[in-house]
Amino acid sequence: MGEGAWVLGGRVLSVLAAFVGMRLLTEYLPPAVYGQVSLLLGISGLANLIVCMPYNQAVFRFSPEMAQSGHLFALRQTIGRILFRRTAGLVLALALVGAVYAAFTNGSYAVMALLGLLLAAEVVQTFEQNLLSAARRQRAVAIWLVMSDWFRPLLAVAAVVVLGQSASAVFLGNLVAAAGILGFLYAISFPFEGLPPAANLKDPSSSAPSLPADVHQQIKSYASPLILLGIVAWVHSLGDRFILERMIGLKEVGLYVAAYGLTQKPFAMAEGVFQQTLQPAYNQAVSAGNRALEKRLFRTWLSLITGIVVFGCVCVSTLNGWAVRILLAEEYRSSMSLMPWLGVGFACLSIAHVFEFRLYSLKRTRFVLLGQTIGAIASLIVLIPMISTWGLMGAALACPIYYTVYMLAMIVLSQIAIHTHYRDLEEPL
Repeated sequence: MGEGAWVLGGRVLSVLAAFVGMRLLTEYLPPAVYGQVSLLLGISGLANLIVCMPYNQAVFRFSPEMAQSGHLFALRQTIGRILFRRTAGLVLALALVGAVYAAFTNGSYAVMALLGLLLAAEVVQTFEQNLLSAARRQRAVAIWLVMSDWFRPLLAVAAVVVLGQSASAVFLGNLVAAAGILGFLYAISFPFEGLPPAANLKDPSSSAPSLPADVHQQIKSYASPLILLGIVAWVHSLGDRFILERMIGLKEVGLYVAAYGLTQKPFAMAEGVFQQTLQPAYNQAVSAGNRALEKRLFRTWLSLITGIVVFGCVCVSTLNGWAVRILLAEEYRSSMSLMPWLGVGFACLSIAHVFEFRLYSLKRTRFVLLGQTIGAIASLIVLIPMISTWGLMGAALACPIYYTVYMLAMIVLSQIAIHTHYRDLEEPL
């Protein structure tokens, strides 16, 4: 409960920051620029999902086991080196893409360079926060998230006011905020997780055991399916806005993303509170083979999420007009009618994520890949004809359809995985 209170407080303040930032950005950015920012962040997100996310997910899952065996610092070093090489390659690739883009078009080179640097800062932030969260240091994570979620939109708006209405200005503000917070935390010697004792900081390798060879193989087996999963997850979660841009236009993407973000934030907050609070404990229960605790935690998690998302759907359907008038600028308010349908989709997605996180805890990442693939195929099948027929409303109507398919796939795969897991441990079902 203590951990959950910190997580809840942090998430509430983060959602308030997101709402304030959304209101300010929609006031200062026209829908076409807002849509461009979303598409460029989608490209950066795809690169992150493919190259860095698998190992950031691995550090979260393997931290409890490595902490118990005294190998947490070795895990930190091993995955940290992998992420450094991969992130450096990504930044270089984005810089080259930006140079080619600027050479053959009238576009700005700066936007891709800033996007690459912002991606690097986000990878470091996610790495450190996953280590803290896995160790159940939720107060530190909550404070960090609140700082980031408030400073990033405020500095983005400040950059837009000073530099003009452009994606480059938004990314510059975000980068200054992310890098500034990281620099501040390192400067004050923030107690990051997995570091050796202070007495051994000059030569940490002298006292820290190396990572066992079999763990290297486990990490590789765990992360490998997640590389392909990055592509599938991107199609599943961000592909709709790229399809909209091709079929309708950039302005409509901005309208859709505004409604999408406004609807998603409360669901993501509720989901994040329980995931951040319960998954570290759930991972520990699974690692210890404590089936009674594992079942109790999972049932609590699923029951709470289900109750909250049903309540969320009711709120979105009844309060969407009020929310749009307060939180979006006037030229974005025509997207209000999309929100009830998006809300039903996000409710199904939140329930599906509980089963997906269970698969991560059981180290069944191939099952996660299969479920995400089913969801991605479903989204492509329904999005294109529905957008062609009903435009923006078609995209919103498709959302609950493909997320329901995804939810059902995750439920089935999760049940198969949990039965297989305990059968392999030779425990009675």
